[in-house]
Amino acid sequence: MSNKNSINSIKNVWNEKNNISLPSKFIKPEKVIHELAGFFSPGEFYYYLFNFQTLQLDYVSEGVKKLMNLSDIEYNSISLETMLNFYAPEDLALMQKKEEAVLNFLLNKIKPSLLTKYKATYLIRYKFKDGAIKKILHQAKTINVSEDGKIQQVIGVHADISHIPGPIDHKISFIGDGNLPSYYSLDPDELLLNTINIRKKFTNRELSILQLMASGFTSSEIAEKMFISEFTVNTHRKNILGKSDAKNVNELIANCVRNGLI
Repeated sequence: MSNKNSINSIKNVWNEKNNISLPSKFIKPEKVIHELAGFFSPGEFYYYLFNFQTLQLDYVSEGVKKLMNLSDIEYNSISLETMLNFYAPEDLALMQKKEEAVLNFLLNKIKPSLLTKYKATYLIRYKFKDGAIKKILHQAKTINVSEDGKIQQVIGVHADISHIPGPIDHKISFIGDGNLPSYYSLDPDELLLNTINIRKKFTNRELSILQLMASGFTSSEIAEKMFISEFTVNTHRKNILGKSDAKNVNELIANCVRNGLI
């Protein structure tokens, strides 16, 4: 399937599953900047606002220029099609299925009042003309609901996690705010809700250390940032690894990123 056909198929899913009849008031980018605190971005990233009513981008941050190697002219004319054409063709072809599964979860599997309380995550790859590939963590969250209960605007973050090992498995995770249950590594074909919330494995302190580990900080640097001793950090690292099913730290971090835990 060509990129053009894949993009049209994705748009058809959005139109059919999330057709907006009664739009609500438009939310401006500066009103939702605080939402970025809930996204994982270890390294280069950009964020954007996507409008499901128009199927166009309302805003894209300047971080996209470095991540996608864009000139100022290219950045100023960026569109949804520009973004999607950076996807590896095989990943773009699978995006239709993943977006259909995301909409099925958000619109059919949870209460309407929880629509803005869940973040959807999955992995994709950017493929550049010179053959270079970047592994990207896609994260998106509803910030604006239409009057008829559909997803009107989302804030999304694309973060470069090429330095984190692990496969592109095309599974989807849904991360709930606060004490809401989270659902990890769901197969888009089945979308079976795994109610085991792996957040419960780790304390808040351990989750904070996990995030810093994933961002590449050493034990001494983590200790300095958290105002604790390096010995305490190393003890937490051992406990974290012991609670996980991973063989080493690299596998632990890869699993946590893929599952949306951090």
